[in-house]
Amino acid sequence: MINIDTRLLSQINPDELYLVCHIVNYMNQNKMCFPSNAKLNNDSGFSQSKILRVKNCLVDKKIMTVTRRFRADGSQTSNLYKLQTEYIGVFVSAKNMSDLDTTPFTDEEGEVFTNEEGTPSTINTQEVLANRSINNIKVLKECENSFTPPKTKINNPFSRQAYHDSISHDPVLKEKLKVAEKEKESREPSQTYLCFSAFASTYERLAGVTYPSDKGHFIMTAKDGANCKKLVTWLKKVSASEQAPDEMVTMFTTAAWQISDKWLKANFTISNIYSQANNIYTKFIYSNPAAQEKRRQEEIERLVNEYQP
Repeated sequence: MINIDTRLLSQINPDELYLVCHIVNYMNQNKMCFPSNAKLNNDSGFSQSKILRVKNCLVDKKIMTVTRRFRADGSQTSNLYKLQTEYIGVFVSAKNMSDLDTTPFTDEEGEVFTNEEGTPSTINTQEVLANRSINNIKVLKECENSFTPPKTKINNPFSRQAYHDSISHDPVLKEKLKVAEKEKESREPSQTYLCFSAFASTYERLAGVTYPSDKGHFIMTAKDGANCKKLVTWLKKVSASEQAPDEMVTMFTTAAWQISDKWLKANFTISNIYSQANNIYTKFIYSNPAAQEKRRQEEIERLVNEYQP
């Protein structure tokens, strides 16, 4: 049985709560388990990339630790998960409890482990099970009897149906989720994302393509964000205008598309226009008619001033 303190809800979002419930479902009394990513994918319905992203968030928030494990031949097996938070309790029946540090764990491939590092056990599992002691563990009857089975039978108690049903019956959790959703909707996008959106929307307009997006928001990778910030910094240095950063990115994206560079147009990304920024700027200055006329007028003025008595 799993007991979750409501204080945990202020630390994690619904996706993180949903996945951590699936992981904890496999844990023993020492709050450790070894489910594979494939099993978590099958249980939760999350993609492998989303499982990795959510697990990283749980590790960053110190909800759990994830330790890699390797076989004797050096190949990698399933990870070791161990809870760090005190807001999740794992209860098992008395016959499965033990105060021994050598409690064996068996992973999905049948290998037996005795500690966090994943060292294979050489002891007889049946002997350990027969000699377990629970003298130092107090089992509270309230813990065993506090769970009331749901009226509707659900094959997987941590399925999306069960999760949403629990929300609908918990007014406190339901209200917190509503507040979190409102805060998410009202949150202003960062300046970097606004600049990246300016690039993506300008590229769509110029090239007549559809830039990758999700629910109306352009998808910005970590690499895109880093190069977008660098591009804005560079534009502020070479430009004397007081334009907003996203307007500067729009103008520079237009200039990059207008120069005759087939490779750049075929690989038109925020990262590439930043890496080619100096080249783009030079080509645009020398190919743009307005810029050429401005340079001609400046040269005339220089010559007039030079030959004036």
